[in-house]
Amino acid sequence: MIEPDEMEDAGRRLYSACKQGDTKQVRELLMSRAPVDFISTTEYGQTPLIVASQNGYQEIVSILLDFGASKDIHSRVCAISWLALSLFLLLRSSRLSLGRVTELAVC
Repeated sequence: MIEPDEMEDAGRRLYSACKQGDTKQVRELLMSRAPVDFISTTEYGQTPLIVASQNGYQEIVSILLDFGASKDIHSRVCAISWLALSLFLLLRSSRLSLGRVTELAVC
């Protein structure tokens, strides 16, 4: 269990694991109650869900959604992030697979 004063650090580690595609670390952090909707302090204020979908990490996106990640797009997230998440949600609902999407540009 993560102590309240460690929540921000856990959120940063979750964001980093999602960005790097580290499925095992993502699962471990979420199981220890890392904040699934942590908003990074990057220029765009992205969430773990957005960065995972941008990088095409379908399994991580599914895990985050299973742990209750918000699908709401925050105002500072650019159109490419929105498109990546929307595409993933569409594929998930239709049970199709796109593989790792590497052509999406980072905002």
